[in-house]
Amino acid sequence: MPPSHLWILHPLVDELKGYCIKRVKRTWISEKIVTTPVTLMEMINPNFPKTLESARAAMGDPHGVEIILLWPSELSIAGAFRLPAVPIGERRTAFESEVEALIPWNIEECQTAYFSRRRTNGWDIFGWATPRQWLESALSHLGKAELEPRYILPEAATLIMNQSIPSSLPNPGSMEILAAADSNRVLVLENQDGFPVREAAFTVSDPEEGKHRLDDLVSASVMMDYPTELAVTAIPENNLLPEDLFRPSDFPTKESGMENRLVESLSGIWRKGSFWKETPDFRNGSLAFRKDQESLFRGLKTVSILATILVGLILTDGWLHVQALGNRVKRTQDSLSTLARQTLAPSPVVEPISQLTRKRDSLLKQKNLLSRGTDVIGILKDIAGAPSPSIPFEMVSVSIGKHSLILTGKTASFQDVDRIRTSLLSTRHIRTLSVQSARLDIDRKTVAFRLGGTHD
Repeated sequence: MPPSHLWILHPLVDELKGYCIKRVKRTWISEKIVTTPVTLMEMINPNFPKTLESARAAMGDPHGVEIILLWPSELSIAGAFRLPAVPIGERRTAFESEVEALIPWNIEECQTAYFSRRRTNGWDIFGWATPRQWLESALSHLGKAELEPRYILPEAATLIMNQSIPSSLPNPGSMEILAAADSNRVLVLENQDGFPVREAAFTVSDPEEGKHRLDDLVSASVMMDYPTELAVTAIPENNLLPEDLFRPSDFPTKESGMENRLVESLSGIWRKGSFWKETPDFRNGSLAFRKDQESLFRGLKTVSILATILVGLILTDGWLHVQALGNRVKRTQDSLSTLARQTLAPSPVVEPISQLTRKRDSLLKQKNLLSRGTDVIGILKDIAGAPSPSIPFEMVSVSIGKHSLILTGKTASFQDVDRIRTSLLSTRHIRTLSVQSARLDIDRKTVAFRLGGTHD
């Protein structure tokens, strides 16, 4: 959600300007301007400028109000680059490796901000680099005056965001030079194919000098890039012609021009109700807004408290389940003890489970023996009743195993042995049967035989 009020601080060479902006629904309105005699050198000098204390008094009480600091182009170096299709998280590193060749400072001691546009197989990047020490000094001075900014945007970002939603796609090879004036200072941004490639800022002492310097910039850009189309636009657009920027009669109205530029750029900075994440911002890395970090820490603290409560609830629930399970185990043990006493009486009960297991195994064994007795009787009945009464048959012995059967006996002839075997195979219990041996008995009148087979 965009803030309802915010202050935009704009350090200039000889003063610090503050613009109070109010939001009414989707419209931004400038309410007042505050000028403080703090020079640009004093802002980046380690010593605190005493005159900065008057800025807070003139701004009222800005505590709790969003503050944006526009970092002047005189304190940074900008450049445009084309990068390959690197991941989003590696764009800043890739940009810093490219811009290092342009700046006179060590890139590790600089803060960077960039604006990017996706293109086929890569990125178009326009970014800025400025010494971190200068930013730290400015932040320290503004913090002491209770004017710490949440965002630090390159000054040229106001021109980029001013045209954040172009009405139509530019023609290939076209060039547009945007010029914006503030008092006796002019900010120039050059766009190629709708994307920024260069910026410049210069002061003018008289209109003629301003026109000449702007003409020189335009001529230099044309000679370097040979555009197919060229347009020079004054920002904001109510300045109809670029030449109007340098009319002496218009100098008193430059303040309103700067206000309009800032107001129009805010809709590009806050898109769809929130700060646009692609807005170039120097507040990153070690200079990240501490209140955002505090908010993150508060969020982490809240999350940790909620996580602690959740863990406590999980542990409590687990403890309740363990208690319930322990009660169930105790009730089960009591039931087993009672059952063991009833089942094993009068024997003493020491280990109910093992004693009941042994008792169960013993009963199962008895059951098997009893059930096998019934089978034996059936098999004996089959053996006794199967052979025909006309066949002489004397059973000598019978051995019945789990599934095996061995039968010995006597009969009158070898033919009767086969007849006995055939009649036994027709019974209900005997499955297979064969003649294992058959011979004349010792009396030489009967045949002794031995049959072996299986039963069910």
